[in-house]
Amino acid sequence: MFNSILSWAVGVLFPKAPKWVGALLTVAIPALVELVEKLQASDASGSDKFDFVVKEVGAVLDEAFDGIPEWTLYPEDGRDKIIGGLTELAVFVNTVVKSHGKKKASKAVTKALKAIRKIEPPKK
Repeated sequence: MFNSILSWAVGVLFPKAPKWVGALLTVAIPALVELVEKLQASDASGSDKFDFVVKEVGAVLDEAFDGIPEWTLYPEDGRDKIIGGLTELAVFVNTVVKSHGKKKASKAVTKALKAIRKIEPPKK
């Protein structure tokens, strides 16, 4: 369900993006959320736990993305921002699901995506 919603969202938000962008996100985000869940079980707490999660997830992403053309040529600060954003998203998704449950979170995301779909670009 999450994969189809994410694919749909990528298509709506970035209609000109290559199809592989949606595929990348639909594989990466659920895998990262699962990794975040496992890392959340560590003994660390608060900001230490968050820093640990970001470091571990970032390392996994950076290694996995090495096979993407142009990744290693892209400026390191830009790569760090992409990895940081995906990591933040995975932590956020995990937090929402833990706090509200999968069903309620799914309904809220679907409602938000419908609202996004209605947004029209500014007219010139």
